[in-house]
Amino acid sequence: MIILSQFSRDTYSHYQGKSPEITALKGSGGIETNSDIVLMMSEFQPKLSKDQEKPLNIYNQNCNQLYLVSKNNESQKIIELSIKKNRSGTKKNLIYHFEMTTKHFKKSVIFYLIQ
Repeated sequence: MIILSQFSRDTYSHYQGKSPEITALKGSGGIETNSDIVLMMSEFQPKLSKDQEKPLNIYNQNCNQLYLVSKNNESQKIIELSIKKNRSGTKKNLIYHFEMTTKHFKKSVIFYLIQ
């Protein structure tokens, strides 16, 4: 969560009235903490391969609608946050929806990746 809050402040501090370019999302970045946990954030890519998409647990119709609308909308982004423990290899992926229509943007967890 700290990463996303910091990302929010850094990205939108120079908002000029149009959807800003999110350069931080072009690749993925990682931060290591003292507790051997790695957090990685990247723009969500639904395709695993040419014919296969990532299996998502979209648990209600509103979440599914948000996902479908954001796929072709420049002012909305789907972000994948991966939380991994280095030593045990345990991994949890969260998918967030960001709406960038104002200087302040809404973020909400909408679904999890099925592991």
